[in-house]
Amino acid sequence: MPLTKVTAAVLICVGLVPGLALGALSGQLWGLSQGKQLQRGKEAEQHVRDLNAIIDSHTGLITQAADASAALRLAMNRRAAADAESTEELKRALNSDAARRADCLFSADVMRQLAEARARAAAAAAGGIAGGMPTGPAGAGERSGR
Repeated sequence: MPLTKVTAAVLICVGLVPGLALGALSGQLWGLSQGKQLQRGKEAEQHVRDLNAIIDSHTGLITQAADASAALRLAMNRRAAADAESTEELKRALNSDAARRADCLFSADVMRQLAEARARAAAAAAGGIAGGMPTGPAGAGERSGR
């Protein structure tokens, strides 16, 4: 059977139209896929920028913590040096007049106040830091002449 112009035109239309439609659909899907990948890439870039900002802020916080720690160590060392110096001064002062204190006699009232103070100190030490300080007996301040 010979091909006529009409038959050839029909065959071209029957083959060409679905081919073009399939090509257009394929192109549409490819373009959509490329757009999604581009969007995911932009989102990934933003996430990386956000994470870098978080890392930078944490680096700053770590630096601040290290500086505060160094300042605290310095203050503690200064405090320890001052405590050691005051302890030595107190030792020297006590040693310089030890002979005079050896012959001192204390009154019964002073001895009673010292005993009460010792008992309060022992109670405070047994109670720990959160235990608070025990109070002295009523009127103790008047008896000591204050």
